Amino acid sequence: PCRGVFGDLQQFRREFDRPISAGNNKHATREQRAFAETQSTALKTIVDSFMLRRLQKDVLATMLPARTEVLLFCVPSPKQAKLYRETARRAIGKDSTEVLSTLTTLRQLSGWVETYPNGKNTPV
Repeated sequence: PCRGVFGDLQQFRREFDRPISAGNNKHATREQRAFAETQSTALKTIVDSFMLRRLQKDVLATMLPARTEVLLFCVPSPKQAKLYRETARRAIGKDSTEVLSTLTTLRQLSGWVETYPNGKNTPV
């Protein structure tokens, strides 16, 4: 759709590729580096005019339905309640990494106690 913006391949290489590559060489002179920066900026300006930038929040706002939240209280089974209390009690006084691990365990216990075989407090 935008044919000819950079000219032919030889013109692109002459105007952008070679000067930018030369300026990025570790033995480049100050002038080569300055010219490479100028050409790099010019190339970025041209390319930016064709780039479509969208933020994830903007895309999600238009593509997804409104969020629906439902708060539901469920009474834990006796087995869940017992394991939950034991696990929470053991977490007291632990360091932050163990507390995060315990929070994950408690969340799992709240949802599905069968992840703990034979009533033991070790995940499957």
